[in-house]
Amino acid sequence: AVRAVLWYQGESNTGDRAMRYGDELKAMIQLWRVKWHQPDMPFLIVQLPKFDIDAIEDGGWPLVREQEWNVANELENVATVVTLDAGEGNDLHPYDKKLVADRVFNAAMDLVYGRQAQPQPAVGGRRHPRQPRRRGIHGPMPRRASLPGDAGVPVLDA
Repeated sequence: AVRAVLWYQGESNTGDRAMRYGDELKAMIQLWRVKWHQPDMPFLIVQLPKFDIDAIEDGGWPLVREQEWNVANELENVATVVTLDAGEGNDLHPYDKKLVADRVFNAAMDLVYGRQAQPQPAVGGRRHPRQPRRRGIHGPMPRRASLPGDAGVPVLDA
């Protein structure tokens, strides 16, 4: 039996495929649950981190992040781990791996084991009805976004 799945992927699903990513991810999760005979198998989705091509190319990275977020809100026992603030502008792989690992650990403790390891923002996501009510989004949660002047850089109040 598989205790949980950690899914940290999505960069190859940008471009023309970005809007289909959520449906594809949901179908994959449902298929894996059927094939493993574990209809409640937890999935931890690590969102794509910040990367300078976010707004330069096709906008696919933010769309994939949104799809990852939506999947956690639509399926039970799925959590999204937010890493937008952990990314490097010039490197696809975040330098601060401990920050990402801590968030994944906390999400797993919550979703898989029903224990909260450290206080975390808790919004969105769905747990199986037999488990305690907890939410599955882990990481900083924006409350508002604004563009100061002409800088073009969003300000997020977490």
